[in-house]
Amino acid sequence: MAGAAPPASGRVLPRGAGRRGHLSPVSLPPSAGARRAGRRAGGRGARGPRSDPLPVGPEDAPRPAARRGPRGRETRRVVPAGPAARRHLAGVGGAPVSGPPRLLVALNGSPVLGSSVDRMLRAVCEGAEEAGGRSVHLYCNALEVIPCQACGPEPTSGYCVFHDDMDRVYAALEAAHAIAIGSPIYFDGVSAQLKRVMDRCNCVTPLVRLPAGGYEFRPRWSRTRHGLFVTACSSRHRYDLAERSVRGFLKWVGARWEETIAYLHEDNDPGSVLARPELLDRARGAGRRLIQSAPLPA
Repeated sequence: MAGAAPPASGRVLPRGAGRRGHLSPVSLPPSAGARRAGRRAGGRGARGPRSDPLPVGPEDAPRPAARRGPRGRETRRVVPAGPAARRHLAGVGGAPVSGPPRLLVALNGSPVLGSSVDRMLRAVCEGAEEAGGRSVHLYCNALEVIPCQACGPEPTSGYCVFHDDMDRVYAALEAAHAIAIGSPIYFDGVSAQLKRVMDRCNCVTPLVRLPAGGYEFRPRWSRTRHGLFVTACSSRHRYDLAERSVRGFLKWVGARWEETIAYLHEDNDPGSVLARPELLDRARGAGRRLIQSAPLPA
């Protein structure tokens, strides 16, 4: 209402002031237009009040000055990479990895970024890269994937008659040396996001018609990959049924389950596995071991 006094508990900000009144005003340099106007008027340009420099963190530490090279160009001395920089080229804590970098694929069925499952899978990927491998972390919740439509025997010569984000998943799994599956436990099973991706891998081992009649499942990929399951659930719930589903899926896509890392907890806080560093260390060690292990015999 016009002319009404503001409430006693409120604070009236001056025109143009921001809403965060607890912040002190910051002196800004003049705009480029103001400086140009000052130069045209014969002065050295408009200058605003000098402000104290903002605090800097370690990432803003002063860099060494460049040396002047021929014709005044700046040159910088190239420092050879030391052992720490070359760490990813050889295995860490185990046998060196020779040949092309091996690939670990992480299928993340958690819908929550920063969840305990997410953090444990990140640790697995970090361990794989420390051991000289590569990692691909696929978030199932971010993939556009339609559910399996049960097309029947031999619907296509490819992996599926539908083409969506599963094409990326197929390519990653086929190239994988190791596969890490992560999911929370929902109704004793894996999440819907992960289950949708798992079901769409049905034709990686398709049902084919036999010339003499009948049908059989015929795998396209040799079972040479290593497999891992990472999960988190209440200590009062069970995860063995979800593990059984994951083990069947790993077999279907040419992998062999080797280990389950389960975080059993009482709280409902996302990412609370950070309070259990031994589990994160175990996940990181599993990633290193998976990459350093030789492919399984076909």
